[in-house]
Amino acid sequence: MRASRNAIIVAAVVAIVGILISGAIAGYAGRGRTPLSPGLDGTRATALNVAARRIQTSGADAAEFLDSFRAGEPGNALNHYLLAAAYARRGGWAAATAAMQDGNRAPHCLNYADPLPFVRDRTAVSIVRTLREEFEDAALSRPGAEAGKALHEGRTMATRIARAEPPSLYALEAGVSLRHGIAQASGNLAQKAGEDWRTDLARQEEKADAVFLRKVRAERQALFDTGGALHPDRLREKYGLTEADAAALAAGEPPPDADRRTQEAIAAEWDAAERAAVSRLLSQMPD
Repeated sequence: MRASRNAIIVAAVVAIVGILISGAIAGYAGRGRTPLSPGLDGTRATALNVAARRIQTSGADAAEFLDSFRAGEPGNALNHYLLAAAYARRGGWAAATAAMQDGNRAPHCLNYADPLPFVRDRTAVSIVRTLREEFEDAALSRPGAEAGKALHEGRTMATRIARAEPPSLYALEAGVSLRHGIAQASGNLAQKAGEDWRTDLARQEEKADAVFLRKVRAERQALFDTGGALHPDRLREKYGLTEADAAALAAGEPPPDADRRTQEAIAAEWDAAERAAVSRLLSQMPD
């Protein structure tokens, strides 16, 4: 009965997306910004993050729901990764690894986002990012072969999240942070098994990821912290925004007093700056 109810919920979400997507895309394409960038879809973003929040609210029931949810778009790796997160959180590493494998074979990794870049729900990526502790526990508590397979698939998953579309410094930082944690866990696993060469390799990956993670954080801070090109105070000064507008931007909401043209101008600048930063960093990301 519960499976049927979940299937109905997922079908309803997919139907709503199908009805609204053409209008949402047409409206966005007509507003003068670069249209149809992969993953820029407010309707699908809402569905993705609502599904992700099931992991926070439904406990063991989340896996059943997310298994149905990913069937609605099996080509998106992130849907599989959410299912993997639900399994991993309850210690089901065989099922979690299988879901990660499915995601790693998927053709796309789309972290759907609202076309306005200052209106972004990061629940899906945040949930996967927090798996760092689960991977560390698995390395210490699971049989070596099972843990090693999970860690291998997990590193690929983390890399794909870092490279997700649309380009996002948050997703990049989340993916690299998870990679760093997995490298650390892999080193612990190899050390426990007495495999010195694997330990050394994992420690090298851990060190390289730590250095790169600092670069990503520095780039994010340069854009968004005080004095940065996308800091609310700087945008307020450049675009003549009100204090309420600046506060809304800081909270991840549309500036209420800014007209549509101003919002689009801010969004275009934001997109261009973040996309350039992510592209620059990805060219330096270690293997």
